[in-house]
Amino acid sequence: MALTRGNRRFYELLLRLKIDDTITDQQVLDATGWTPVSLKTYLNKNKLSPFLLRLPNGRFRVVRAGPALSDQEVDRALTQVNPSILVLAEGQSFGGLKSNYRLVREIGRGAVGHVWESEPTRGGDLVAVKVTCPLHPIRR
Repeated sequence: MALTRGNRRFYELLLRLKIDDTITDQQVLDATGWTPVSLKTYLNKNKLSPFLLRLPNGRFRVVRAGPALSDQEVDRALTQVNPSILVLAEGQSFGGLKSNYRLVREIGRGAVGHVWESEPTRGGDLVAVKVTCPLHPIRR
C-alpha cells in the first residue's frame, strides 16, 4: 500500500533526522502538512510512538529514524487498523480493573484494540470489554 501524502512526508522527515534529535510539534506539522487535529489523533492513538517520544512543551525526541527505516514500517504504524497483534480467543479469561472476565465473542476491532462480549467469571450480566493493543517498544 502506498503512503498517503502526509504520511510520506512524515517518512521523509524521519529519513532526515537522527536518533535523539529533538523536534517540535510545529516542525512535524510543517513537514507533513497534517492539521493539528490529525497530529493530536496520531498521538492519542500512539501511532507516532515507534518513532517519536513525547516531551514537555510541544517537543519530541526522535527514537527511530534514518535510512534504515522503511516506508512499509511507517505505513504499518500509521494505518488506522492495526494488524492482529493481540491473539484473543473465545473462552479466554483475564483480569480487568473491576473483575475477571471470560471472552464470549468478538464484537469488533479497530486502531487501538478489540471489543469483546464478555462475562464476569463470578457470574453476572454480559458486558463489553475493550482490550487495548500493547504499545510498540520505543527502544530495544
